[in-house]
Amino acid sequence: MCMMNKYINKTDKKVKNKKDLKINLTSQINKIDHIANSEMYIRELDDIYQILELIDEEKDPFIYSMVGGYVKEFVTTFLVLHYGTNDLEKSLKAHSLIKALTKYIVLLDRHYDEKNYEYKVRADAIFKKIMSKVDGYIKHSIMHSMATLWATATYEINLRERMLRGEKFHKKEIRNHIFLKSSDTELYGIILDDAIESFNPNIMQIIHYNQAVLDIQDDLNDLEEDILRHDLNVFVMAACNYVSLDDIYSGKVSPTLVVEKANDILQGIIGDFAECIAHTLLPKKYAFLKMLSINYIQKALDDIRTAW
Repeated sequence: MCMMNKYINKTDKKVKNKKDLKINLTSQINKIDHIANSEMYIRELDDIYQILELIDEEKDPFIYSMVGGYVKEFVTTFLVLHYGTNDLEKSLKAHSLIKALTKYIVLLDRHYDEKNYEYKVRADAIFKKIMSKVDGYIKHSIMHSMATLWATATYEINLRERMLRGEKFHKKEIRNHIFLKSSDTELYGIILDDAIESFNPNIMQIIHYNQAVLDIQDDLNDLEEDILRHDLNVFVMAACNYVSLDDIYSGKVSPTLVVEKANDILQGIIGDFAECIAHTLLPKKYAFLKMLSINYIQKALDDIRTAW
């Protein structure tokens, strides 16, 4: 009997703690609603992410570090859900699906990159669980979107092979690659569209452009590692219009010079994305997405300029 009471007390404490976390989450969302400064807004998003992580019952330490780069996407999609549904429980449920889909994609990417079968086993288990939680058109939409993602992955393999052969890439093809690279946002769109009754497709358009800008930022941050690994990188692709790939890989052309040579093309692409974002209309409650756009674009442009 004593052991049973101990178990009940432990369970009650866990439930109470989760209720407190949800109250804190709502309070934090109310707080950011009054922030107009984009940099301050983004700092506060980290606090929301930490609360979401504490609420998450399916945390896996093995995967946690792999999805660390998706913090902005996770918080952004959760806020879209929250503002679109005005239902915290529904938002958290849909948010957990988005996280699970991201984990699945990341694990499969690792499996193909590192030829580690454990990643595939874990990925398959996650996908099976996702499919058990959805039905009807959502299940079919996810399957279709997954097929599109694998086609994009094949395209990227071909793109890398062409880069290694020394081919030159036009600005439009680099821009198309960046946009396709961030097309996993379409998966988020399926979940958002299902959860939000009056879903506006322009929301996903902005999220997609924001992700594309963040992917450019990631390639800048990973430039030295990508050069060492001979991985696909948009700065290398752009720079190869002016210097040889062999000189980049041998070190005759430094990463700093690579950024300088790629500068005009990449800044032009970011400018194209910025123009599209500016001309995309959004309902007022989703205006925060454009505030994030401004911050991401400015940071990417500033980092590119200061990198050389």
